[in-house]
Amino acid sequence: MSEPLYLEMLASLQEEIGVAIPPPVDGRVVIRVNDQFDVVLSQRPNHPELALFSAVKTFNDAELTQGLTTLMAGGAAAQSGTITPAYVKNGQQAVLRSRLRTKNLSYETFRTWLITFFDALGEWQNRLAVPAVPEDCDDTLFLLAHAIAC
Repeated sequence: MSEPLYLEMLASLQEEIGVAIPPPVDGRVVIRVNDQFDVVLSQRPNHPELALFSAVKTFNDAELTQGLTTLMAGGAAAQSGTITPAYVKNGQQAVLRSRLRTKNLSYETFRTWLITFFDALGEWQNRLAVPAVPEDCDDTLFLLAHAIAC
């Protein structure tokens, strides 16, 4: 059985998206973005859509939860059209999701979809990142100010 066309396209975009693309396992490609984020590309057998989603591995900080909630309500990632944010109630996971129909899939469509997703993920990570607390600053006030800024 030959490799699906999207896997060939994905391999050719490896350098452009700046992350290593591992081989698929059980129809899923799990791309390690960093220690906190993975992106999963998958397609169910005989299904006309590719699914792309990111999972935050650990997500239980109150300030970050507030920042994510604000972003979900109307941030840039939520407004990007095909990318849908989702929030798991227990506060342990946050996900960006996107789907793409595979019928007559062109390289340019796949490339645009993938890069748009990674751009949204990068912006989302930047919005959720808590910067280091300056030495001469009160930790609580600094984190509160960051949460409000999100």
